[in-house]
Amino acid sequence: MQAHVKELHDFYGLSKGIRIARKHVSWYLREHAPDDQFRRTFNTMEDASEQLEVLEAYFEKFCVNQRKELTELCSNNAEILTY
Repeated sequence: MQAHVKELHDFYGLSKGIRIARKHVSWYLREHAPDDQFRRTFNTMEDASEQLEVLEAYFEKFCVNQRKELTELCSNNAEILTY
């Protein structure tokens, strides 16, 4: 997603690219986080580098949370299999 946003900035220029990136990120995250505050915050950003930084942080946090959920799921399945 970060690479896509960077390409939007490069292709359309910063002013227009930032606005178009808001739309693309919003569409993408609507499926992953329907009522997320992140989308609303992202849509107010006026700086291209800030958009890229917060996207990186968002997906790092997302990956950490996914790993935790997967670990818990595997742990629960292992407990079920041992009964």
